[in-house]
Amino acid sequence: MQWHLSEGRTFLEQAVAASPQAASRLRAKALSFAAHLALYQNDTRAEARAVEGLALYQQLADQTGTAYCLHVLGICAMWRGEYDQTRALLEQSAALYRVRGNMYRLGWSLVLQGVMDQAQGAYVEARAHYEEALTLFRDLGIVEGIAMMHFRLGLLLFYCQGDALTARSFLEEASRLLREEGNTAGVAASLLRSAEVALLGQGDLAATCILAEEALGVFRELSYKGGMAEALFVLARVQTRQGNYSTARSRYEDILTLARERDDRRHIHVAYRVELSRDRIGGPSEHDDQPNIPLYVEGLAEVVAAQGEGDWAARLWGAAEAMREDIHAPLPAVFRTEYERAITDARTHVGEKPFTAAWAQGRAMTLEQAIAYALESKDALPTDAKPPEANAEEASSFILPDALLSPPSPPLSPRRALKQQFGGLTSREREVARLVAQGKSNRAIADELIVGISTVEAHISHIFTKLGFSSRAQIAAWAVEKGLAKAPQDVEVTKQKH
Repeated sequence: MQWHLSEGRTFLEQAVAASPQAASRLRAKALSFAAHLALYQNDTRAEARAVEGLALYQQLADQTGTAYCLHVLGICAMWRGEYDQTRALLEQSAALYRVRGNMYRLGWSLVLQGVMDQAQGAYVEARAHYEEALTLFRDLGIVEGIAMMHFRLGLLLFYCQGDALTARSFLEEASRLLREEGNTAGVAASLLRSAEVALLGQGDLAATCILAEEALGVFRELSYKGGMAEALFVLARVQTRQGNYSTARSRYEDILTLARERDDRRHIHVAYRVELSRDRIGGPSEHDDQPNIPLYVEGLAEVVAAQGEGDWAARLWGAAEAMREDIHAPLPAVFRTEYERAITDARTHVGEKPFTAAWAQGRAMTLEQAIAYALESKDALPTDAKPPEANAEEASSFILPDALLSPPSPPLSPRRALKQQFGGLTSREREVARLVAQGKSNRAIADELIVGISTVEAHISHIFTKLGFSSRAQIAAWAVEKGLAKAPQDVEVTKQKH
């Protein structure tokens, strides 16, 4: 059904518009179903349909219809953060479902009450609502509900209560059930969060990689860029823990490229959207494509700080902090310990005064400036072992956006000199150019770099723009000329020798 929501909703909307004087019961049903589909697609117009449907159902003394419209309106109120109103509407809805003996609808009403409790920090109450819903769904044999309750309980137990062991078992069971249901997005989300639990809660790097790479593959099949970015983020954190900073930086370049691209998430159930599936809830907003960007910028900051570029990191952290304030997305608690440790170490390395000044500069950046700065800062030298003097020079030589210009920069650092040598291409763009020169297709490049085709296309577009090229042949010739790849005849000679 999820692949035909738009068609079904269009039919219902046309029916509602074409028959404004239709029999009240028929119109009420059409309105409530239209509201349901609009909710599924995260469309704020759900509320208007539910209000009209509620009025009709109340006139008809239809308790089941009234309960459903109250249920929809409760979700809309929760999207706006009006939790008192949410609670009142959902409790009215649940009471009517109990009276009517509609245990299926009651189960979903309890789910939403649990989500609302979780949003308000009432974790004991949230767990009680989830567990009651789980019992109802088991009694009814509703696999979809059972799976979702395992998923919700897994998120609650880890991200809100720190119980990694129990959380992981719940998430693994959710993944198994969702596979049975054929819910691909749900499977990917469960695998992703299992990977994060394995990493942050258990320190199991091997399991983290297996789970995150499987999730990445599924998200790629769905063309869900936000999910791909999240899976790569988990893998980047593994590389950071292992000290593979150059690899982690390349990952972050892909992550931020993906995160800036818009997704069509209408086929992704809101429960399994990666933007909302840690400890954050909400509905459609102008920030739908941005909530995880601060986390990616902060992750990158940890990497560059670990490489001794503390003032670069301070700017990134400052920019991320300002972004969080702007979109009302606080740092999830599970990341806070590593975040604070990295900041403390960087502040000590750089010194209080310059660190504070760099942080303030970062806070003054716009979102686009911050991302551009983040992408610029990831163009690392070929090795992770950078001499301290090179790090200090690199940090001071970066040219900030116009509004933040400071006195003239010193001579180019080795990193920036390397970038200038290759026409302004970042390390990841040079890698893509090398693979183009090898004759690989976008799909083959995406497979090798473990990214989506759209990310490869974005990198190639940047290469065309920076180098003034218009064909892959030009990129290939340039890569050979710059020594990034061997000429075709050289490759052939090498093969013959072996």
